[in-house]
Amino acid sequence: MIGSDGRTTNPIRRAAQDQRAHNRASSMQRLEQAGIAFETRDGGCTHLIVAGRWDFFPGTGVWRSRDGETCGRGVANLVAEIQSNKEM
Repeated sequence: MIGSDGRTTNPIRRAAQDQRAHNRASSMQRLEQAGIAFETRDGGCTHLIVAGRWDFFPGTGVWRSRDGETCGRGVANLVAEIQSNKEM
């Protein structure tokens, strides 16, 4: 069921929604702290373009390079991948 706030009343699903919302906010903060530039698409809710080369979906943590060669999960892994590519 959907509650008056437009969100589900199922406690498990609600917890997952809350976790994705937290991931969206903390992922952008983590990228800013690392000094990595990113563009937001749709207000940063579901899609970020990171360092002009990576597609990142902060709610789920999924990322992939725009050339399709590299993919992974988690903002920490994305930051590490970007920093290792800068050293090359």
